[in-house]
Amino acid sequence: MEAIENTEAPSFLSRLAGIVVDPLPTLASFRAHPAWLGVLLLTALIQAGAGVLLGPIQGKEVAEHMATSKWLEKLPGEKRDEMLEQMRHPTPARQAIGAVGGVVGLGVMCALIAGVLWLGQRVAGGDGSYKCVLSTTAHAAFVAVGLGMLVIVPLALSRGSVFEVSLSPAAFIDAPITSASYRLLSLLGVFPLWGTALAGLGLGLVSRVSKGVGLAISFATYAVFGAIGFVLSGLAMG
Repeated sequence: MEAIENTEAPSFLSRLAGIVVDPLPTLASFRAHPAWLGVLLLTALIQAGAGVLLGPIQGKEVAEHMATSKWLEKLPGEKRDEMLEQMRHPTPARQAIGAVGGVVGLGVMCALIAGVLWLGQRVAGGDGSYKCVLSTTAHAAFVAVGLGMLVIVPLALSRGSVFEVSLSPAAFIDAPITSASYRLLSLLGVFPLWGTALAGLGLGLVSRVSKGVGLAISFATYAVFGAIGFVLSGLAMG
């Protein structure tokens, strides 16, 4: 570890390539050279672009499944039709608001998850700083969100569907996207799990806890946030 701490800081492009093809040295470098802002901005840009490109397609699919939602059925007919129409044909302003909201949400979630991971490693006897943990979290998010979007967007555009190209076990079941089984299996996506594993390995390296402990903390955190999202999405979809 001391040898790594005495090396020069890797460049932005080196870190992007390293987190994908050779992640351990890249993650270890964040103990001496934390860096998170650039990769987080890039991930946010990719997410915003994906939202603009896929928003209309996803809106139509969500509206189709939400049309039978118990929550929507409680609304007056005109209000219900208006909401479904907004989902199917979002205005440029709504798309822009959604993109900005997604960018802000990504930053908040990354900071929050990094805080939970930092607290977890401190409880486990680690000595990593919050900035170091945030660096590993931001680069893990690039894989989980940014790289995932770069793969999903062209597939979704070619098929005209967002949910048919789900890179998770949910793609192999015949169930509506509002069902509990679909939403649960969607949590097991290839890129989110890859990112979670990277965050755990990085946590171990920058905090000087074992990789096993880092992975356990990371996957436990993912499970907690996933469970919260699962419950909230169930309430929203009725």
